[in-house]
Amino acid sequence: MQFHELSEHEKDKLLQIWYLKSEIRHKFLAMIQEKQPLVRVCRPGEQTTLGTNGQQKIIESLRKRAKNLRKVLNKYNKKAKSFARLNPEHPHPRQIKYADLMNLDAEDPFWNNGLFTNENEPWAVDSNTQNGIRYLAAMNRGTEEKRRLGWEVRRAMRWAIERHDSLRGLLDTITSGTDHERTRTLLGHHTLISLDPHKRRMAAQAVLHSKFMENYNLQRAWNIPCLQVFDKTERQMGDAEIQERWLAQMKFFDNGFNHGTASMIPGDLPVIGEDNERPDNDVDRDQEDIEHGEEEPAAIDDKEDDEDDEYMQEVANMLNENMMAEIANEADYGVDKDDYE
Repeated sequence: MQFHELSEHEKDKLLQIWYLKSEIRHKFLAMIQEKQPLVRVCRPGEQTTLGTNGQQKIIESLRKRAKNLRKVLNKYNKKAKSFARLNPEHPHPRQIKYADLMNLDAEDPFWNNGLFTNENEPWAVDSNTQNGIRYLAAMNRGTEEKRRLGWEVRRAMRWAIERHDSLRGLLDTITSGTDHERTRTLLGHHTLISLDPHKRRMAAQAVLHSKFMENYNLQRAWNIPCLQVFDKTERQMGDAEIQERWLAQMKFFDNGFNHGTASMIPGDLPVIGEDNERPDNDVDRDQEDIEHGEEEPAAIDDKEDDEDDEYMQEVANMLNENMMAEIANEADYGVDKDDYE
């Protein structure tokens, strides 16, 4: 864009407008600063020593500042309008109303003084160039946010995957009835230490199973949105492993619930010290006994099951939410929570 050369008189007029604009900025910032104590008074939860008299003094001072600001703003608009009328081909300063001035953002183009310092640069005077720069910056910020979103989703998925594997490993160890270093912290918790070893394991099993189901519900809620973000963001190292492990865990739950080998009821797990599945020959032998009238009475087993159910209910009542969280947090999951928080 070509600009007409300004005469000395016109340059002087432009400098006067620049001076008035600087005055506007100075008075505007002074008003904003003096207004802050009143803003804190109106903000919920804020504490202030400003009393009624103090508020009235600030309000009176703000009225005087507003009156002076209006005078300077009127002079500025008058000179800017005159300059635009006398130099229609030359970029001219923007006129603004008092109400609009009070609502301006700190990065509003109005505060740009490029017209006075770099009048031959398109970024300083051309509105299309200025808009293009802002749109490009917004697009770059959006691209960066999308990339960061991809990072955070992958971190969240990795955290849930590791927590699933760790809780599942602890559950398997507890359920098998074997002693292991990983379960000693949990079994030695002060809430459980007074119980006999078998019931202590049952209580720990209930806590772990509750946390395991909590993690599953989280993964189920994340599944579709996380995979969508995963597929629509830039690929990263380790993506194949994350996706493979995530899908395998979701399949593990689906298979367990569909075949009845998994339950979402806390504590509804295999008896400690027994295998999760009975051998086929044991099932066949039971069927043969039934056919030959040799079925063993189940009253004792039913009674034991009822006692276990009653005990698990007592455990659930004893271990309230805070206790369960405390016990679970003291168990070594093998996951660094700082990686997720």
